[in-house]
Amino acid sequence: MRLGGEQVGRWGLAVLAVTGVASSSPAPGPSLSSEPYASVAYQIWPGPVSSAASQALTGLAISVHQRASGLAVTAAARGQGPAISQIYPGGVRVYVVEASLGDDSGNLDYSLGDDGVVVTDAQGRIIQ
Repeated sequence: MRLGGEQVGRWGLAVLAVTGVASSSPAPGPSLSSEPYASVAYQIWPGPVSSAASQALTGLAISVHQRASGLAVTAAARGQGPAISQIYPGGVRVYVVEASLGDDSGNLDYSLGDDGVVVTDAQGRIIQ
């Protein structure tokens, strides 16, 4: 899932405005493991969600629901406008990226500039 809008965060992650609609055959991009933010990407789908992933989700509303056409991934920053949804083929993995867990407290994230959502195919390649 590419997140649109401004380029933000220390690695240029774009935050929480999902752009476009995934085609039935989304183009695979680079491997998530080859990206500089891989070490701060926490898998949230399929579960279970780790405690680090739960902490990374602070301030974000991300959900994944199975649909007849695939998986609907919905993302938004809490209190920052409407959620955006995109459909992906089955078998994808969804990650939340949180470069600085220290900026989170309770249910608030004080700096969304280091947050993002990444969707990969079953081979770990980022779906574009």
